[in-house]
Amino acid sequence: MSVNFTFFFQYLKKEKIAIDEDEFDFQIQSHPYYPSLLAVSDTLGFFKINNLTARIENDDLEHLPDNFIGLIKNEDPVPAMAHIERTKTGYRYTQNKKPVILSKQAFQDVFQNIVLIAEKEEDVVVSKKINNFRNLGLWIFGMLYVVLILMNTISILSGLFLFFGLIGLFLSVEAISYEFGIKTKFSEAVCSIAENTDCNVVITSQKSKILEHFRFSDASITFFGAQLLCLLFFSISNQLDSFFSISMTLLIVSLPITLISLYQQIVVVKKICPMCMVIIGLLYSEIIALYFFKESQWKFNFQMVLYYTTILLGLYLTVFFVKKTMKDNLNLQSEIVKSNRFKRNYSLFKIALLSSDTVSDKSNEVRRVFLGNPEANLKIILVSSPFCAHCKEAHKILEEVLERFGDKVVFDLRFNYDEKGNENAKKIHYKLMRIYFDEGQESFLKALHNWFETKEETKLISKVAQQITDLQISELLREQLTWNRNNQITFVPAIIINGYHFPVQYDRNSLIHFIEDLANDVPV
Repeated sequence: MSVNFTFFFQYLKKEKIAIDEDEFDFQIQSHPYYPSLLAVSDTLGFFKINNLTARIENDDLEHLPDNFIGLIKNEDPVPAMAHIERTKTGYRYTQNKKPVILSKQAFQDVFQNIVLIAEKEEDVVVSKKINNFRNLGLWIFGMLYVVLILMNTISILSGLFLFFGLIGLFLSVEAISYEFGIKTKFSEAVCSIAENTDCNVVITSQKSKILEHFRFSDASITFFGAQLLCLLFFSISNQLDSFFSISMTLLIVSLPITLISLYQQIVVVKKICPMCMVIIGLLYSEIIALYFFKESQWKFNFQMVLYYTTILLGLYLTVFFVKKTMKDNLNLQSEIVKSNRFKRNYSLFKIALLSSDTVSDKSNEVRRVFLGNPEANLKIILVSSPFCAHCKEAHKILEEVLERFGDKVVFDLRFNYDEKGNENAKKIHYKLMRIYFDEGQESFLKALHNWFETKEETKLISKVAQQITDLQISELLREQLTWNRNNQITFVPAIIINGYHFPVQYDRNSLIHFIEDLANDVPV
């Protein structure tokens, strides 16, 4: 079941919380409990947005913010999530694309007493995919196109065809995007403008196919795309009479197709697609414009007809392959979402974890390199090396986990270092250990992070008086190596969760998705 989270994005905007909507949709669909409120809360956590989900009594409604997400009783057995806004007399929300305004008492009758509240923090920065260079490029290309047209021809008819063609191409792109489930603010607003409008039903209907692999939307984008290209080409070639003659022929040929589309919308599916209706209106408008403003005789130049046909065929093939690529990508993304939803199921992860090899936590080490909360129930041992390329990725995971769950987990860091190695490796290990015991966790994490990024030994300097001797460091590293060998840990990085090796079936990057559950679970 797919859920439209437009209401949720509207809520975040009200709270002035920026979020990458496409990435949010992808991440939440990967959640094992999608599309529940728990999935929403966890996905916000993934974006490092503080949020609270709670059960409240009706008497406490007045203490809530003016905007919040709540569960509302509806026609379905399962309550629906909604963005709820407080008004002067009650509450307002949208249900089934219709605004609902209720008094306080009436709202309490449908309110299910579960809310989610998100909080913006000043230091939280959430990325938003805005490709300014792409948008700028499109604007420049569009302006150049219009300038070239105006440089070669200035007439009412050319201006009308330019105007109609640009609108038609825009609506055709919107229709194809809607076909693939990519909904913009424009299409969302237009397609829900009335009760009997539904672009999705019309566009995705099997009846909207002209041929097996050719829909009305494909015909539309091919027609208007070819028209705009040929308008430029024919105007530069001083062959506008041929252009308008060929266009009239194509418009007449398109009339039966438009009638079929109208019949399908009005009679078959009994729903109207506003974008489709405007596209049909544009075609009829072009016929009317040709009738009133075409001054010269109708001319058909065989060479120009061949050019126009080639452009039409080329655009159709382009649309066909682009749509096929988009479909393949969406299918791949869907498979990834399903796979992630399966893999992020904590119950399955726990089964895999408990089936993994165990290690003995018995150690003679007087000192430990603890990162996080030493009193936390969740203990993760990370066996690592400053000279291991894969360990850099493991330490990035460690940093992210500590940033989000530092109070719920403790990492026990152990190096897999044999002092029989080279002298340079010895110096690096000693310097890192000294920074930890002299300056603490924060300085150690920064030093280790900088080392993995730059490999500059000169930056590994403790700035305070020594709290540990070289002999003590040597003894600690030897004890860590002994523990590793006793537990047959020879390859790094190795992650051990409460005595169990991290499951081989899972990627290490998925660890962060289970920290909350692991911390709240009874120690495994």
